[in-house]
Amino acid sequence: MTLASTRIARALGEEDASAPAEEVEAIARGRIEHARVDLLLDHPYFAAALLAIPMRGTSEPSIPQALVTDGRRIVYRYDLVAALERPKIRLLMMHALSHVRLEHPQRGQHREWTLWTTACDIAVELLFVQLGIERSIDRGRLKRFDGLSAEGIYAVIQRE
Repeated sequence: MTLASTRIARALGEEDASAPAEEVEAIARGRIEHARVDLLLDHPYFAAALLAIPMRGTSEPSIPQALVTDGRRIVYRYDLVAALERPKIRLLMMHALSHVRLEHPQRGQHREWTLWTTACDIAVELLFVQLGIERSIDRGRLKRFDGLSAEGIYAVIQRE
């Protein structure tokens, strides 16, 4: 059983874990739409910005995470999103949208991609802390990056 199948089994119950692909896709689309409504009510800025970004689902297994972005669009993987609860999906949408709005993919330029994406993730987490968005992260670990841009965070990580 794959990791995604295990997560779906936990989220849907064992009897629904072997749901046909169309059913998993429908579940994922429904959860994305519900998360969008949640954003509209709780974080209108994010909801409004999300309307300007194309978003589509895929069953492509080469997509490594539930939601990813290339800076122009957000792509979500049906099986991984179907296994998540709405609050987590909402945070992932806000996270991906933040990368788009901050132009992180475009600013990556010649940088080592794994370090760059780590730096960008830290920058987004710091933004969420500033905005008062609750996350279950170790804020103490992020403290040393306070006030730094993604480029500044990248430079610190690269030196370590």
